[in-house]
Amino acid sequence: MASRISNFGIAASAVTLAVLATSARAGLMELSLLDGTPADTVVVPDNTAGLDLSPTTGKIIFNGPVGSVFTTNITVGTSNSPGVVTGKLQLSSIDVHNDTNVTATLTIKLTDIDFNVPTYLDTLTLRSSFGGTEYNPSVGDEISFQSYADASNVQYGTGTAAPFQDFIATPGDVSAGQFSLTGPNTDVNTWFVYSSKYSMTAVVTLTLGPGAEANISGTTSLSGVENGVPEPASLGLLGLGALGLFARRRSR
Repeated sequence: MASRISNFGIAASAVTLAVLATSARAGLMELSLLDGTPADTVVVPDNTAGLDLSPTTGKIIFNGPVGSVFTTNITVGTSNSPGVVTGKLQLSSIDVHNDTNVTATLTIKLTDIDFNVPTYLDTLTLRSSFGGTEYNPSVGDEISFQSYADASNVQYGTGTAAPFQDFIATPGDVSAGQFSLTGPNTDVNTWFVYSSKYSMTAVVTLTLGPGAEANISGTTSLSGVENGVPEPASLGLLGLGALGLFARRRSR
């Protein structure tokens, strides 16, 4: 089991880190792991020695236990804040194992601030995508993902939420020995003051039965459309208007 987790985490990390730009500033991105017991909470600010295993700003890697219940073998969080046109916050290589003989819940949060809203953007779309696999599931095991963007630009802000994605294990999943999670991209339109900054937060909640193991990833992104760019229907109307004006001039 440990080998499978390690190989999965390394492969997924390589893909993710190859495609995501890193931030140019430190200390604003943060990863939190909570099992419901305040004393067990692990908080990993970006570039914190002894906690963040990555030396790269804009990327957090945490490898270790959360309390006495969960082992997180590899958790990778990346951010491209301040972004250019599309802001992106990604939790990938989330490999969690329940080490006990009881069902327990772990919440993982990744947050970052100071994403830019370019002045030429109009409507902004918040997108959430999520997927993965749970091995050795129990009936009722539940894994969910939620994406947020917040115009107040604070850590863990929840001003605008993308549609909630939730998956619950069935008896069929238990018989199969694994539980596949494949969620569609879910979008929600939102608006911010132009030229302002915003924060984004991604939240994964895992309720895992005894001995269960989850390998999952999720992406939160926010992009927009340019101000003043006509839609296809509007372009068609403009074309008809131009033809009409040309015909009128020819008739004279």
